[in-house]
Amino acid sequence: MTRSLALMALMATLVGCQSLENIGQSTAEYIKSRREPPPSTPMEQYLYDLRHPYVPLGTFYRSPEDKQGGACHSTVYNRTVLPAELQMVTAASEQGNAVCQHVLGTFYEIGHGVPKDLVRARALYLKAAPSDPYAYVELGRMARDGVDAPADFVKAREYYRLAGPAGVVGLGGLMEQGKGGPQDVQGALNLYMATTQKHLDPAWMAMRPLLASGQPLDAEQVEKYNRLWTKGLWALQNKWLNRMTNFNSVDRSVQLTVKVLYRFPAGRTRPDAYLTQSSGNPQADAVVVKALDKLPMDDPYLMPFGQPTPDIVAPVVLMPVADKPTVRAGL
Repeated sequence: MTRSLALMALMATLVGCQSLENIGQSTAEYIKSRREPPPSTPMEQYLYDLRHPYVPLGTFYRSPEDKQGGACHSTVYNRTVLPAELQMVTAASEQGNAVCQHVLGTFYEIGHGVPKDLVRARALYLKAAPSDPYAYVELGRMARDGVDAPADFVKAREYYRLAGPAGVVGLGGLMEQGKGGPQDVQGALNLYMATTQKHLDPAWMAMRPLLASGQPLDAEQVEKYNRLWTKGLWALQNKWLNRMTNFNSVDRSVQLTVKVLYRFPAGRTRPDAYLTQSSGNPQADAVVVKALDKLPMDDPYLMPFGQPTPDIVAPVVLMPVADKPTVRAGL
């Protein structure tokens, strides 16, 4: 199959793209349309943006060995900044710690614990950027949104490129919209697809509306998509069982293995679950199958148009522990 591979009609049912008015929106427009009313305080806005895949304000890169950077990073989640914390972040920033420079830059950008100073925020991001690529993302966002100067989409693209994988979602959004350079929707999708490493990571979320609008993938991209999708199914299965299922009625004294078959009816991304191999414990079988029926996957497995999603068999291993069984899944 080549780039002309037709995606399933099921693509139109992707989450957030279930109405015709959403089809063809850029990633930026799509995500903006899904936003809730803006938070009322700078700190609420800051924490809101931490959860926002298109505006990665406050995303920091640091190694586990960087204890100083970790201490600075921990302060960003506080509703207020204590004087001792601000002193610590400032001192570490002056000593050249990139994460602390980035953190202090966000403080000055939003006026969190210090007077708002966009010029100083930009200067701190520039200092941090060579060691913290997410600081380049901040600079790209400022240029894109005209935070402290008129919007400059050419400069925004350059900052996002310098950020490497961290800047892919921002760069792709500008490519979709044709801002700062030629419009290249397919190029944006290819960029997201090359960058995504996990189902539902930011690059995956960015490509969702493009796939829903009919942008094609080639055979190699489809193979990667389906591989990550399958890993995402296992992860969701484990999460769903561990969080949603009551195992009080199940004998936990021994390890139990249940095999579940997922079947995807036409036009649906949430599968019906069937027992395909019993654990020998009817109560465990019933609990597992009930929990996994209609598993909220919300993304389709990609097949050529007109071909059904294949049935998927997943072993579920219930490991006995003191409080409740943990769950493992795999091929």
